This record gives sequence, C-alpha cells and structure tokens, in this order.
Amino acid sequence: MKNYVGLLPLAANLTNKQPLNYLVKEVGGTLFIVAVSIVFNISDSA
Repeated sequence: MKNYVGLLPLAANLTNKQPLNYLVKEVGGTLFIVAVSIVFNISDSA
C-alpha cells in the first residue's frame, strides 16, 4: 500500500487541473487500485 500513498499527491494534482473530470478520474482510480490489490492478493497467496 506504500506505493499508493506516493501516488495520492500526483493524482490530486491531475484532478485539480481538470475539475470537470474529477469524478471520472476518482472512480477510475479507485477501480484501478481495487483491481491491482486483488491481483497482488492472488499473487501473494499463490
């Protein structure tokens, strides 16, 4: 999860520059993080 923390300021920067796309980026980013977490969980348990 430490990698995600470093990406938060960058993500905030990008969304602040394009406020109209904020919700799209937020939802997309959340889904991406969830997908990556699932993949890591599967690979860790394998």
